[in-house]
Amino acid sequence: MSTSRTSTTHNLDYLAKTLGCDRQNLLQCPGEIVEWPGEYAVDAHAIRVAGRSHASVPLDDIVGTMHPRYKGMPWHEVVAVAPRMRDSLRLHRSNRKYYQENSVKIPSWNVATFDGGHTWYITDHGNHRTAIVKLDRHITGEFSTLHGMATKQYDLCDYATDVALLGRHHKVNYAVHKLHVDRVDRAGEWEDHYQLSFFLTVRGREYNGLTSAEAYELLTTLREPRLIPSFITRWLS
Repeated sequence: MSTSRTSTTHNLDYLAKTLGCDRQNLLQCPGEIVEWPGEYAVDAHAIRVAGRSHASVPLDDIVGTMHPRYKGMPWHEVVAVAPRMRDSLRLHRSNRKYYQENSVKIPSWNVATFDGGHTWYITDHGNHRTAIVKLDRHITGEFSTLHGMATKQYDLCDYATDVALLGRHHKVNYAVHKLHVDRVDRAGEWEDHYQLSFFLTVRGREYNGLTSAEAYELLTTLREPRLIPSFITRWLS
């Protein structure tokens, strides 16, 4: 048996013993890890970013991670192969109440959303803990909601994902300029607001300072060349 295979078996057997189940039961935990959708350029297209240092998040709504290594893995595979997972498993065995406590998680457990909180992604810290508690919940039915989470919510400008995907599809050279408008700080919370301008080069012509709606309209003309964007008079006058 290889070293990696031995490690895989030992980690899952260790967790199974903690939970009083068979390793095979852990392998039945549903869901594959979704990668943070980098193609949407979430950070570039956000007009509002709001953070909280002490929030509650439904565990089932955590679907993925920004960590590229875990893309497409089932949650049990993270427990099996992640580096230094045994340390996390020992902490889980010695203090399962940690996952139910309402206090701020230490070390921080960071998640982010870009769709209004329907789905959440692990950002900096928390991949190991999320995988472990996903398997724990699968066996015990506990831990429906995690508390004390550090969250970040991205509110995207209108047409943001369409502009990103169309620009990529048509291989258009475009950039987004973010102007920081203001910041609001409250106890345990903060918000940053931005104004966005789009800069595109289409068919050899540069278009500067577009709104997201204008950028989307311009990109749609690449599919229908006979269309003329309604704002084009700006450049013809």
